[in-house]
Amino acid sequence: MRSLLLVALLLWLQLAAGAQPLTLQDLLEQVETHHPVLRQADLALAMARARVTEKEGAFDPALALSSGYQRYNSSSDPGKAKEAIPWLERAAEKGHAEAQALLGLAYLTGRGVDRAPTEALKRLKPAAEKGYPKAEALLALALLNTAEVRDEAEGRRITRKAAADGDPLGQALLGELLLFGRAGMAKNEAEGAAWMRKAAEQADARAQYMLASLLANGLGVDKDPVQARFWLE
Repeated sequence: MRSLLLVALLLWLQLAAGAQPLTLQDLLEQVETHHPVLRQADLALAMARARVTEKEGAFDPALALSSGYQRYNSSSDPGKAKEAIPWLERAAEKGHAEAQALLGLAYLTGRGVDRAPTEALKRLKPAAEKGYPKAEALLALALLNTAEVRDEAEGRRITRKAAADGDPLGQALLGELLLFGRAGMAKNEAEGAAWMRKAAEQADARAQYMLASLLANGLGVDKDPVQARFWLE
């Protein structure tokens, strides 16, 4: 099953101090950029297999997740994303953390469903409690940056958990909080740069850009124009 790269996305909301937050359109463009269109033959086969399984009186949440995931990511058309939601809901009800994380993202962004941050938390928390790093990172992001559900203390805690569990979004988010002293986090430029490097080493494009800026300016690291160029390339 294809990994859920979705959440590398985006969403630590600022690249540098004072930068403007990402808009919803920016976020969706990042989703589409990082998720190539899947082959229609693959999509049709997965959907057919899931329907056969369902008609036989069984329900395979893995097939439902596969079908829903492909539909959700195969088109920027909101109608296609909407078609995926019932499949993802059924897989999420069976406890699939990836489906729960995708639904949480859907409710955070309003893609395929009406935007509802409170509903997003209901989907993300069970997956995060299972220790699923991508859900942890999305949950932290919501708690830190979404007005309707903001809880900075809990957001800081979960950000550290997501980063420690190896999620690149969590690492980049923690790096930003430490670098700029945001969301009540004590400023620590060296530690922030170290976490940003971890995310960059996992091929997170925004973290790579940020690390290049840190190296170019000597913020939290020794100034190194050669390494800065390396991360920009």
